[in-house]
Amino acid sequence: MKISRDIVAGLAVAAVGLIFLLAAQRLRTGTMMNMGPGYFPKAVAIGTIAIGALIVLEGVRNAIPLHRPALRPMLAILAGVALFAILLPQVGLIPAMAGGVIACAAGDRTSRPWQVLALAAGAAVGAWLLFRVGLGLQLPGLRFPAWLG
Repeated sequence: MKISRDIVAGLAVAAVGLIFLLAAQRLRTGTMMNMGPGYFPKAVAIGTIAIGALIVLEGVRNAIPLHRPALRPMLAILAGVALFAILLPQVGLIPAMAGGVIACAAGDRTSRPWQVLALAAGAAVGAWLLFRVGLGLQLPGLRFPAWLG
């Protein structure tokens, strides 16, 4: 039997259901007539596990082989998120967002530099407008790091 996308996806869905089922074990289930706080979470978790099992069965019947994922895009996204998290407290929201977008764009070989810069600028300004202006969060838009003097 070959490992297929459906088998991996079904196992992931079932695992999420199992995690929620284990987390809901502390809650009282009750009965159908007198439902406790754990009744609905446990029912949804069991349904999620069942759906995951059905997806696995479908994957066994119609096996579409699982291909090796492309590492470059995954590493670029990981680097972009890490760069954003590192830069945000140091230089503020606008440069951190722009740096994160530029790092993520390195995962796509077809992107053009002017497109990446335009996207980075738009995302940075959009994030500032949303979080700082719209939601009023106390995030610095632009901060000069202490090591610059």
